[in-house]
Amino acid sequence: MMLSWMKLPSDGKMPTGLILVLAVVGVLLIFGADWLAPAKSPVSPQPQQSAAPSKGYGSGTDYELMYEQSLRETISAIAGTGEVIVDVFLASSSRAEYARSLDTSEKITQNQAESGSVTQQTTESRTNSQVTLVRSGSWEEPIVVQTFAPEIQGVLVIAEGAANPRIKLELTRAVCTALDIPAHRVRVLSKEGK
Repeated sequence: MMLSWMKLPSDGKMPTGLILVLAVVGVLLIFGADWLAPAKSPVSPQPQQSAAPSKGYGSGTDYELMYEQSLRETISAIAGTGEVIVDVFLASSSRAEYARSLDTSEKITQNQAESGSVTQQTTESRTNSQVTLVRSGSWEEPIVVQTFAPEIQGVLVIAEGAANPRIKLELTRAVCTALDIPAHRVRVLSKEGK
């Protein structure tokens, strides 16, 4: 059972008043949705975070401390080592590789003689590369594809047991293996007894 106001006139045309009312309601729904939504508290812009590995280490000092703590725990477990002091020196800081969007365009221009043969052809290529950003709240941050750990310049190990040549060699090998660095970047010294 249709209501009388919903019936189309006998000529099949919709009244312009109804079309106008529906258009106004549609515009209000589209643009007025912000008014109907609950008010959001203003978001203070957050500082952009540096590209750091997922473990939470970012600056060179953070990496130094992480390496030192890890090495101290590992080396202390070697029999005969005794008390250990470890210092790690970095040659660089960590760096990140970001996702990039590439736009490449090529334009070919040909000049033809009156006979129809090509007399000159010019090819122009353009490549545009931009870092891909992702929106996070009210700010944007780059998408990190890969993070590279800083390069280690050298390691200094001071251990009570390092006076023993066998222990000194084991400590050097342990550091080289743990950090994947050559032996000439590792210095192991004997700690003075108390």
